[in-house]
Amino acid sequence: MKKNRIISSFAGALMLCGAAFAMSAKAEELTDLTKADAVWRGHFKTGKLEVKAAEKIMDDAPGIQVKGLTSEKRQTYAAIVHSFKEAQDWSKMKSLEFFYRQEDEIFIKVSIICEGGSLSTGWLRNIEDSMFKKFDISLDKFNKKDTPDLSKVKRIIFGFGLWKLDTTEDEFTVELAKISTVE
Repeated sequence: MKKNRIISSFAGALMLCGAAFAMSAKAEELTDLTKADAVWRGHFKTGKLEVKAAEKIMDDAPGIQVKGLTSEKRQTYAAIVHSFKEAQDWSKMKSLEFFYRQEDEIFIKVSIICEGGSLSTGWLRNIEDSMFKKFDISLDKFNKKDTPDLSKVKRIIFGFGLWKLDTTEDEFTVELAKISTVE
C-alpha cells in the first residue's frame, strides 16, 4: 500500500531571523514565485512531480506545494527550478529566507544560478516534523562556484534529498512559503 507523506519545512525555511530586516524590491518579486502563474519545472527521474501554488499555506500566506508520486525506480533526488524571465539583481542580498515543511526526513538544498557562476547551500534539514521551519541563510554560508554575479540572477533551484525514502512505495509532499531575500 502506498503512503502519502506530507513533507514541509524549508518553504521559506532556512533562516532563523533576528529582529528587523529589510526586504529588497527583488524580494517582493520573489513572492510572485508562489502565485498560480509562476512557472516551475520539476525534476524527478522516473517519477512524476506535481508543483502547484497553494493559497494560504502558512498563516494566510501563499506557498508552493511539491508532490512526488511514486517512481518506477528508487530515487534519491528531486528538484524544482524557476528561471526568471529577466535577470534579477540580488547584489544587495545578505541572506535568503524561506519556510519549509515535511513529515519525512527530506533534506533541502538551495542553488542560485547567476551569470558567471552559482551559489549553493549544503544539505539542510528540518528536524521538527509537520511544522514549518524558517530558514535564514546568510550569503556567506553559500558555497560559491566560479564568480557568480548576484546582479544577474537567472534561476533558483530547490533540491530535495530523498535518500531516506523508498520512492517506489511512498509519495511525498514538501511545502515552501515566504521566499525572500533580505538586505
